[in-house]
Amino acid sequence: MKEDARKRELEYQRTIAEKRMQQLAPVPEYVIKRYRKSKHWRVFPKELIYREIQQYVKQLGREATICDFGCGDAINSCEIAKIVDNTKIFAFDISPDLVEVAKKRIRINGLEGRVECIVGDAEKGDLKGRNFDIMLALDILHHVDVKKAVPPLIEATRPGGLIIVDEPIAYSELLKRIRDKVPVEKDASPDERQLTKQEISYLCGLLDNVNIWYFRLFSRFSRFLRNRNKIDQGYPLTKLALLTLGWLDVGLITLLPFLEQLSGGIVMIGRRPE
Repeated sequence: MKEDARKRELEYQRTIAEKRMQQLAPVPEYVIKRYRKSKHWRVFPKELIYREIQQYVKQLGREATICDFGCGDAINSCEIAKIVDNTKIFAFDISPDLVEVAKKRIRINGLEGRVECIVGDAEKGDLKGRNFDIMLALDILHHVDVKKAVPPLIEATRPGGLIIVDEPIAYSELLKRIRDKVPVEKDASPDERQLTKQEISYLCGLLDNVNIWYFRLFSRFSRFLRNRNKIDQGYPLTKLALLTLGWLDVGLITLLPFLEQLSGGIVMIGRRPE
């Protein structure tokens, strides 16, 4: 990441950290219950990711070491530690402000022995010598230079280890332009973007046994559902709407694969080459 972009990113994350510090709470039991089951994994990206982690750890048959690259306030790290037994998580981020929030979240959840969080930068070699079983890059690569940031992540994963990427994409320039003009508030840092088809192809070329799931075709309209993040606490009609949009995406993309090009997000799961 260029120095001027880094400064803008850190300033933006400072304001985010101030808000998150006021919202800290233990991982709710309903979150743990939902993601342990992950019964709607084909519709919700996060359920897919947590399901894959659970299956991999079970197959591993021992404690799994997980790296949460660009962890932010460590919400994913803490959820995974609560949901998936026999895991130890190393979380890191370039933002000192978010890492402070993350450390407090870890303490609130009583996870000091299982989740470690530090300030770090993969591009500067802060993962050198590591050998993780699972590498997570969740909503982070669109903030960085993919060709500089990803090789150190792969190098820090053991041969045959699992690598999971969850990112927004923009294969269609027309849709990208339309998105930029839609008068909807976007929670985005100054220099972030959606990954291109060329960047996704580059990532695929670095991994073995790659599987890709496409999301947010029609389900991108879920942003207009006010209670979309509260479906585990009620709001059955909102949940029904989300499931309907999600399964519509699955059906259309299955029948008409070219619609992948119009999707707004992907989950990519592969292995580090042996």
